[in-house]
Amino acid sequence: WLKLKQGNFFRIGPWGRMTAGGMDDELMVPLLGTSIKRGKQAPLGPLFLVTFLEALTFCIAKMPALNLRFQEFATAGGLDTADIAVAYGRLAALRSLAEFIATPTLAAWSDRVGRRRILVLSYSALCLECWLLLLSRSVLTLSMSHIALGFLSDSNGAVESSCIADATGPGGSRVLAFGRLFSVVGAAMAIGPAVGGMLAAYSGAAPFAVACVFGGIALISMILCVPEYLPVSQRHRKSPASTFQGTTVGEFHKLLLRAPGLPQCVCASALENLGSSALGAVMALWAREALNWDGRDLGIFFSLTGITMMFAQTVLLPRVLQALGGKEHTLAQLCLLVQVAKLVAFGFAPSGIWVHAVAMAGAIGMCSSPVLRSLCSRCGAQAEQGLLSGGLTAVSLVAQVLGSLLGSSVFAMSLRRGHHLSVPLLLSAACFALASLFTGCRAKSCTSSGAMSLVDAAAVGA
Repeated sequence: WLKLKQGNFFRIGPWGRMTAGGMDDELMVPLLGTSIKRGKQAPLGPLFLVTFLEALTFCIAKMPALNLRFQEFATAGGLDTADIAVAYGRLAALRSLAEFIATPTLAAWSDRVGRRRILVLSYSALCLECWLLLLSRSVLTLSMSHIALGFLSDSNGAVESSCIADATGPGGSRVLAFGRLFSVVGAAMAIGPAVGGMLAAYSGAAPFAVACVFGGIALISMILCVPEYLPVSQRHRKSPASTFQGTTVGEFHKLLLRAPGLPQCVCASALENLGSSALGAVMALWAREALNWDGRDLGIFFSLTGITMMFAQTVLLPRVLQALGGKEHTLAQLCLLVQVAKLVAFGFAPSGIWVHAVAMAGAIGMCSSPVLRSLCSRCGAQAEQGLLSGGLTAVSLVAQVLGSLLGSSVFAMSLRRGHHLSVPLLLSAACFALASLFTGCRAKSCTSSGAMSLVDAAAVGA
């Protein structure tokens, strides 16, 4: 950035082109830098770094190590595959319920005390959870450790999303920042599951020991490197009681009523989470039954999924967004429909190679979450981003509770009644299809209410 004497801001654009700050296309704003329209802000680079380390810890400990460890203990206890599916679905639902109780409060408290303190608390909880999972020797202790630390967890990224909203302006720069956040998660997924799968083949407890090390590095990096993104002047100076009251259903309901297009976005996000959690609850067991995969195969699949996600959200997302003229709702619909086609193809896949090929071909579908997050964040004012992120994450967590129970129950029913194993995948595909319909309704709502697209905003700025 170069500040001229006249007070105008200029920057070096793509391929060395210099553009004026007041007339630039926000799709080109550097994500690791700052927003010209919001003044000087803390850089997002340190946040992406610690998010990568935290996600790497999470992936090593839980993708697919936690599921494999649970299967090991449950099989030793005499449960069959259908019973294991139901039990693990309940475990996932209870964990999501714990996060549902904690996340809105953590997000709202971050509006009052700042983002850093809440992130340190969440990262500390992850380290403690990995240590307790390492010491677990039964289904009961494994489950209790996993559920209890969910009450201090922000694994859905509500506070990180608030940090991005603090450091970027509404529009394309925020979309790409959310894409960058999800891409570093994808980078962690490219490494963590393969490491966790190989370690689990050696010892069921080994992934959790390695995760403890990376979790400690993430916590130390968080304390030393990450700045505070929410200035003191923008914090809510309320008592703890009133801050907690601001996270109630009533406050979030009022926000839904006064923000055009937000109800449709929330419904779309909830359905997307419903489908994703229904799939996640049974993916490991489905792959074992339908494709005869073991822990290493699962680890390789999740790692390739992470690589594909990273490619999609760093390379495909900005290009497709520009090709669509900055129409985020159209991009969201495209991503969701690709997910529908991909899950249908998964359900009838003749081999594991087919699953890998379809996953890579449908890479753009992995961008649905960041785009939906960005659509929701644009519907709220700056001072409401914590409440919005917390409320949205709470709704998503409710959807995850229901999705985990529904997906595991449907899969168990398919096993017991001899139905085709594609049934739980088709259920997830139906959820993504409904989410696409709600996204289309959001576009009509915003058009009728006079909301501007990114192209309209750029035209007004010019």
